[in-house]
Amino acid sequence: MKGLFSLFACFLFAGCLVPHPSDGAVKCNHASGATCPDGYFCDAPSDSCWRNGHTPRPTDMSPRDMSVNDMPVAQDLSAMEDMSSPNRGDMAIAPPDLNPGPGVAQLTIVDLEGTVPGATQTPYSHILFVTQSLPESAGEAHQKDNRVPGLGGFPFGCTADYYNAVTSFPPSEVNAGEVSYTGYNRLLASADGRGSYPSPIPGSINCDFASLGGLGTYACIYAGGTDGGVIGDNPASVIFPPLPQTGGACPSGGSTPVGSTLCEQHPFGTGISITETLAGGGSYVAAINSALIAAKPVTILTINSTGTAISPSNPYDPFAGVKLDGTHDVTLTWNCSGDVSKPAGDGCSSLDFTTLTVESNSAESLPFGIAQCVVSSKSTTSPGMLTLPKDFISTTLGGGTTGNALLLVAQLHLNPKFSGNHEVVLSGGEGYFAFLPKQ
Repeated sequence: MKGLFSLFACFLFAGCLVPHPSDGAVKCNHASGATCPDGYFCDAPSDSCWRNGHTPRPTDMSPRDMSVNDMPVAQDLSAMEDMSSPNRGDMAIAPPDLNPGPGVAQLTIVDLEGTVPGATQTPYSHILFVTQSLPESAGEAHQKDNRVPGLGGFPFGCTADYYNAVTSFPPSEVNAGEVSYTGYNRLLASADGRGSYPSPIPGSINCDFASLGGLGTYACIYAGGTDGGVIGDNPASVIFPPLPQTGGACPSGGSTPVGSTLCEQHPFGTGISITETLAGGGSYVAAINSALIAAKPVTILTINSTGTAISPSNPYDPFAGVKLDGTHDVTLTWNCSGDVSKPAGDGCSSLDFTTLTVESNSAESLPFGIAQCVVSSKSTTSPGMLTLPKDFISTTLGGGTTGNALLLVAQLHLNPKFSGNHEVVLSGGEGYFAFLPKQ
């Protein structure tokens, strides 16, 4: 694991202190009456000096490795990075807050489907991805932000941040009680880093607050009932892979045939109603327990990341050829009718939201970057289109050119509620994930 802090040595003499050091840059001087410079305090866990009013962050915020590696399933996902980090901060698949005041919370569950880069014409594997943001007050300013108020006051546009572990850190959550998600299809065969398991999967995803070295976060696990082996797993470390057909048919309960030999499993089937629950705690005084119908995924029509728009040649690898290097904007067009001959925005609703998220590096530890765009699926000005600016991509990459970046595109239904003075945006939908090499 990478450490959060770079500690700089003092070369003058024993016990010397830099007059204006960065947070965590200088060790506490226990041999001197002045343990830290004026305006600083000694943080005992790290034994380093921090500015008064600043909050130290943990040196390693990943509770354990939940990566999915070399699983004996129909599709090899060993190239995938781990998406099960509890300290991603706000993935902001739902719109974030633009206004000062009480924090606007989000609870989001997405059925993500994807394949490893270069996949052939095979069914998608699926992951149930959950994320929640429960801030006490309105979020800090983003490093890049071009959002403007849109439908219903939601901010439309993009943000980008790079958390470098020295001057910037992901936002901290507050303890607003347990968050749970239920109602998804349970009749699914599953796999994790230990092996493969038969249907069913547990009936609930439960997320509980944890304070890790001063950083508030939520960690999620599969819970509720008995199953073949994924109880206690982080949902993002569990996949639902393609299955072989038996006698020309797919298992009942949540899979559909693809070709003549394989079946694709679907955590969100037709008409699935997802219930998202917030128990309440602290300033989140009112419990939330509400159902919503998840939005279907959009159909990607064109992708432009090089200056030339292309249409995906392989529906099971729609992001093939996408480059993330900060030299070009990335522009997507889509429709919601599933017919690639129809124009962008066809069949979409202005009440649904399409989101794009790019994350650089693994969010298991700092530093990492994240860019997010949110638009109406069918806006009046640019229906079925969004653009992530190139300078936002550069900010997110943080100068790195090695490793992979995670790309998520999803469409969401929103169900805004209130908990005390906080607005809580419940959301659910379906989308795609891909791991793309940095250029």
